Amino acid sequence: LLKEERDCKTASKSASVQIDRLNVLGSKLEDFIKNVNLDQKEFDLLKREYILSELRYWLFSKNLRDLCKDDKISILYFYSNNNCDACRTQGFVLGSLKSDFKDKLLVFALDADFKLEPMLEVIKNKYNISTTPSLVINDEKYPGIKNEEELLSIICLKYETKPDACK
Repeated sequence: LLKEERDCKTASKSASVQIDRLNVLGSKLEDFIKNVNLDQKEFDLLKREYILSELRYWLFSKNLRDLCKDDKISILYFYSNNNCDACRTQGFVLGSLKSDFKDKLLVFALDADFKLEPMLEVIKNKYNISTTPSLVINDEKYPGIKNEEELLSIICLKYETKPDACK
């Protein structure tokens, strides 16, 4: 539809709806994690729904960037919850950058160990993700932890119009 219509204004509104949905699912996941009586099956279903929503929005944002010359950078962040201190640190660095870049930077955090969503494996295979943390920034893979300076230089090179955070 986006390719046929090239209606970038409507596509941007659709992106806002997808962001709202991700925020709702993310809040539900956080609430679920805080629940002492965690039902693993329900949690897995919710996590799978969240991952699928993230991947849908990531694909949509790629199309939006290509067809509408949308100058946003997207990062797929593959992390592990299993003995990965570097993953936690990478998450904090990405959170800080997200605060600086606001809506000009899209970060999609994906649990690389989650086995119940086949699309996640497809994406991991596409980018040959074998270690965590790993980042895919606008289709380029960056394995291992990257500090804020490294990420800033990588990200800023990818913008056509440099946001204030790059100056």
